[in-house]
Amino acid sequence: PAWAPKQHRQALSFTMELGRKLGVTGRGRCSQEGLNCTLTGTAEAIRAFAQGLRDWDPVFNETDFKLTDGLEHGKRFKSLTIQKKQELVAYGLPPSMAPSLKDNETKHLEAHDYHKMMTESNTVIIDVRNHYEAAI
Repeated sequence: PAWAPKQHRQALSFTMELGRKLGVTGRGRCSQEGLNCTLTGTAEAIRAFAQGLRDWDPVFNETDFKLTDGLEHGKRFKSLTIQKKQELVAYGLPPSMAPSLKDNETKHLEAHDYHKMMTESNTVIIDVRNHYEAAI
C-alpha cells in the first residue's frame, strides 16, 4: 500500500538520515509508492542501510535488495541525494494506481532464462523502462 503523505515525508527524512549516519552515497527517489535508490558505500554500510530500512518499516522485509560488492572507491557516488517525487518511476500515474507488489505474481528471471524465454513463441514482453533507461 502507498504511504500516506506524512509517512512519505518521514520516509524521506529517515532514509537521508540513515544514509548520512552510515556514510552511504548515491541517488534515489522517494514517493508514496516507496523507494528506488542506487547507493554506494562499504559492503557493511550498504547492508546496514538495508537492515535499517527493514527495522524502520516491516514493508522492507519483502524487498529484494540487489547488492554488488567490490566497487572501486573512485567509482562511488560523491554524495547522497534522495528526491521526494510523486511517482517512483515517472509514468504519469497517481500513487493509487501503482501496482501492488503483494499481489504481483511475476517471477524474476536470470539473464540466461530470460533470453531463453524470448525464443519461445508464446512469450510476450512488455517493456516498462522509462525513456532514460531505454536509451541506455
